[in-house]
Formats: sequence, C-alpha cells, structure tokens
Amino acid sequence: MAEENGADAQPQAQPQIKMQVLAQFIRDMSFENAVAQKGLNGGEVQPDIQVAVSLDARKRPQDHQYEVIQKFRVTSKNRANNETLFLLEVDYGGVFHIEGVPDEQMHPFLLIECPRL
Repeated sequence: MAEENGADAQPQAQPQIKMQVLAQFIRDMSFENAVAQKGLNGGEVQPDIQVAVSLDARKRPQDHQYEVIQKFRVTSKNRANNETLFLLEVDYGGVFHIEGVPDEQMHPFLLIECPRL
C-alpha cells in the first residue's frame, strides 16, 4: 500500500548544474569627454547622469560554451543647457562552460546567473 501512495518512492534527483568562468574581457570601450574638447563656457554645470544596461547571450560553437555580453552606456548632460558632458560605453563579456541546465531554461539562466559573477 505504501508504494501505491508514493510514500516509499525515491525522490528524483535534480540535475547537477556545473558552471565555470572561462574568460572575462572588455570587448569594446569608448569614452568621449566633451568638456575637454569644448571647454566649459563659465556657466553653471548641473550634471544629469543617465545609465543604460543591456544584456546579450549566445551559444558558442564549442559544446557547453556560452558568451554573455553586458553593455553599459553612461551619459552625462548639463541640465542648464542640455549639452553632453561625457559619454561612456563599455561592452564587458564573459565566456562560460555550463552543463546541466535544460535547453528551454538556458537563455534565462545566462541572463540572470552569469552577469552576477
């Protein structure tokens, strides 16, 4: 009777997830300092900084390897006249070896877990 109710049934083991960071790198970086190029005109500077972040992930040709790119864009403008003070863009990437994650869950896993490293 216990077997019919599932009391003696063995729980199914969860798949073991293995993740290893193979590389981290800056793919692209750009910094434009408009203040240095134009100079300040002596007026009041009230910096307004905007930050935008985006993520992209893709499978690499090698088995179990994936690449995640974090893109950061930081813009500072002067509130007084809306002129750009500086612009910073950075594409920061990582290559990961991942096993044990089901295919249908891989993309969310890459976008949630990998950027935390």
